[in-house]
Amino acid sequence: MAEFTPDPENTSGDGEFSPLPAGVYKCYCIQADEKQTKAAQADPSGNTKGSYFNLRWEVLDEQFQGRLVFSMITWENQSDKAQDIGRQQLNSICKAANLGANGKVNLPEDLVNVEMYLRIGTKTFDGKKDNEVKAYLTEAPAAHTQRQAARAARTAMGAAPVGVGRSKDNDEPPF
Repeated sequence: MAEFTPDPENTSGDGEFSPLPAGVYKCYCIQADEKQTKAAQADPSGNTKGSYFNLRWEVLDEQFQGRLVFSMITWENQSDKAQDIGRQQLNSICKAANLGANGKVNLPEDLVNVEMYLRIGTKTFDGKKDNEVKAYLTEAPAAHTQRQAARAARTAMGAAPVGVGRSKDNDEPPF
């Protein structure tokens, strides 16, 4: 039996995470589940269609390794436009992961364990900042990779990364 003396001053924080900075990150899909929308769950007749894939991605890039990013992709919806957007996102994932080249893809099972680059942005929802996946990429854009390496080098030398302390008047993105 192991003995442990708790130290309330030495904790892992309050459980809140700040969003990742906008950028392109190499990620790995660790979980993919199909879920029903609230509207579909609430319809006892089963006439309301609504389902989505909930994907959990783990960041592999060294600086943010182990951080999680989530994406939801519409599968069935009353809105044809929402469904079309979901299909476009799934096609982007399949292309980036080289899935379906030899035929059909079994969803959501085949999405687990795929590796790709995600372009991640931030959004504000109910006053809280969060990450959202903007694009699924086969490889990191070369220009972004060069900027990311330069930023890491400046940070390692003790300099502030480019973009830190920008004024509201400077609308140039930090990457």
